[in-house]
Amino acid sequence: MNQPLYEARRKVRHSEAWFIGGLVLVTAAAYLIAYLALRDLITRVPEQGFQISDTAQIITAVSTLTTAIAAGIAAILKAYALLMEARADVIRARAGLPPANEPSAQPSDDPLAP
Repeated sequence: MNQPLYEARRKVRHSEAWFIGGLVLVTAAAYLIAYLALRDLITRVPEQGFQISDTAQIITAVSTLTTAIAAGIAAILKAYALLMEARADVIRARAGLPPANEPSAQPSDDPLAP
């Protein structure tokens, strides 16, 4: 494999790792916001019950929990997909095959193929 292609792939994988890290940070921030929105409410509700003014805090907590769960699931799925892609690359390399994303050296019979 030539060096510029290897460097480009390395940069793409590095950026994907940053993407997963960003999703993890978004997840942590959303959980923190949900906790801060409910912190006062959790201590006050057993004593005074729910009030009309608590609606905004509940909506904020539910929406941030939904965001946190979705971002967490997205981060896990993206990391799993990258792991499977790397595993497939290792299997192909051990078999002596070119990487899956590399264009084949054999010409195609399809006239519309690039």
